[in-house]
Amino acid sequence: MSPFGLPYTLLTAFLASLIGLLRVLKTPQFNKEYLSRVFMNNHGQNLMYITFGSMGYVNYLYYAPIALFFAYGIAEYVNLKMPQSALAGYATLARNNRAVIMEGKAKLEIIFFLYVLITLPFDLMGRLVKVFLMGQFLLIKFKISP
Repeated sequence: MSPFGLPYTLLTAFLASLIGLLRVLKTPQFNKEYLSRVFMNNHGQNLMYITFGSMGYVNYLYYAPIALFFAYGIAEYVNLKMPQSALAGYATLARNNRAVIMEGKAKLEIIFFLYVLITLPFDLMGRLVKVFLMGQFLLIKFKISP
């Protein structure tokens, strides 16, 4: 949805990640163990990225990590549900390069943070809170991720 600038793109991505998180981690619990499992899960990290990043300015660079993650999810779906289709070769290629794709997603998140940080003087009040929140998100993510 993001290349076409459709409304509610972030809401759709948020709900898709929430459903994915509930599918993987089952019933929500309010304890430290469950919270640590949420932060270690890609869907949980997407929820934080979408929540913190959606405030204020967004552009295609912001959408890029989310789109990459969901494109990988579609490739996984094709690989599991339609192994005989013409796209199965591409899906297998994506599945075999999962680590590279997830590393690319993380690098895109850092690039977006740096972009917002560099362009901070152009819109100080609109981007200052976003820089702080995105910085905190990246700090948490890279402290807990292997």
